[in-house]
Amino acid sequence: MLVSGIISIVLGIILTLAGNARNQDPFAFVQYGPNPGGGLITFGVLFIIAGIVILALRFWKKHRNPND
Repeated sequence: MLVSGIISIVLGIILTLAGNARNQDPFAFVQYGPNPGGGLITFGVLFIIAGIVILALRFWKKHRNPND
């Protein structure tokens, strides 16, 4: 689970950076609505959130009962 969480976060960062590069302006979505990089940014953020959830579940399972 640790590796899948880290891979998910790294993939999310890459997708977000790729979306920003296509826009040339990270705040263009707010000003202009849908744009060429908007989908990549959205998927990047979703992958980052999924990675954080995976890592949180892994650490919660590992430390929920210290006697195990």
